[in-house]
Amino acid sequence: MKAHLLAGALLAVLCFASCGRNYYDVIPEKSPAIARISPSEMHENAPARRSGLSDLFPFSKGIDLSKDLYAFISPAGYYGMAMPVSDASVIDKIIAGGHDFHSVDHEDDISFAMWGNNWCVAWDDDALIVLGPVVQTERAFIRRTIAAMFRSDGKVSDGELFPMLDNRSPISMVSRASTLPSVFKSLIAMQASASAVSDSTIVRSDISIKENSVVCNSELFSQDGADWNGQGCFLPLKTGVQKMNVPAGAVAVMHAGLNGKKLIGSMEQDRAYKPVLAALNMDINVNKIIGSINGDACILFKGVPENGAIPVSIEAEAPDKSFINDVPQWMRDVNHNKKASLVKENDGLYTLRTSKATFSFGFSPAGKLITEYIPRPDSAQTFVPGFRGGAVDMRTERGALCNIYVDCKSLAVTPFIKGLLSGKLSELLGAYSRLTYISTDSRKFRITLSR
Repeated sequence: MKAHLLAGALLAVLCFASCGRNYYDVIPEKSPAIARISPSEMHENAPARRSGLSDLFPFSKGIDLSKDLYAFISPAGYYGMAMPVSDASVIDKIIAGGHDFHSVDHEDDISFAMWGNNWCVAWDDDALIVLGPVVQTERAFIRRTIAAMFRSDGKVSDGELFPMLDNRSPISMVSRASTLPSVFKSLIAMQASASAVSDSTIVRSDISIKENSVVCNSELFSQDGADWNGQGCFLPLKTGVQKMNVPAGAVAVMHAGLNGKKLIGSMEQDRAYKPVLAALNMDINVNKIIGSINGDACILFKGVPENGAIPVSIEAEAPDKSFINDVPQWMRDVNHNKKASLVKENDGLYTLRTSKATFSFGFSPAGKLITEYIPRPDSAQTFVPGFRGGAVDMRTERGALCNIYVDCKSLAVTPFIKGLLSGKLSELLGAYSRLTYISTDSRKFRITLSR
């Protein structure tokens, strides 16, 4: 349960005094994402000791855990934590005796140290900050940045986002949509609109800790008064699903209603899939194929490459089947050029093979559109393992927009996750079996970590 408690704090950190200043006012006023973490409330909601936070941050002593901790993203894009100091001399001893700390230094009333190779720690009598990740050439810049944070007259409590934090949940987070990880920005673009991924869209989240799960409920707010209803590429699902069979090796499955034409628009703005569409459209009209989707769809993500687009397959309702009439001409053009091949397989599907990828498409006997995109891996590209295969518990309600089920074991070993917090986030996430993302309308979504 200790790891369970910590995951709540980490979820707030991902998708992210004297002279009248509180300890949290060292956070830059214009930080685009801020989270409030209440150790006391977390302790009340989960049978674990608050000192379990030391598994993540080795400062359980010298820190006042009766007060809130704050996670944030700095205006320059670094991840940070701000904590209230109860005894700076204890912090001095922890860092002086810790094998993970080095480069200890002092500047006036502020002390500095490096935690591992990528995180800068600074503290005074009132506050402690952890900021990073940084490379060696950035350390001097980060030190100057943190010193300015301690000495600034500005107050994050006077900023735009801080007052929006909810004090009623163990963890509360407020962020600008533009600062979220790319995968969440893509989902918001699909759920609401591409225009929703901006500085003027605020994402407010409340995170609760239950016996075997961590639940994050989020809602989008437009400072421009934008109405995103019906603008995203998701459609209300016509049918609900309790369980879904997933083949071995898949890392995630999505059950969603899709408008194919809007999905193409979203993919054309995605850095990973924009070049994929451009390449495929040189041989066939993939926009017309995907654009024919209009209804319930099941999407399987079959691997997580270290870079580039993810292998993906789609089975979806496609009332407009007119693109099939163009296939004979595509076959003549492709096979004449001899730089690629387009053939009809025994199962009735068509397969385009190029030097970069394989793309299959066609219709099942039940009339569903079937597509599958598989990039050709080069010698430097590896894929993480996925599900062992079998039925997964989806519990998608009719009328919802989408339900995404992700294998946490696969997510935990991706290079991005392994690189955060010296691998501690990867270890913690790997203790969970699944992550689900459920969108109920254009503004609301729920993320759940479950054992």
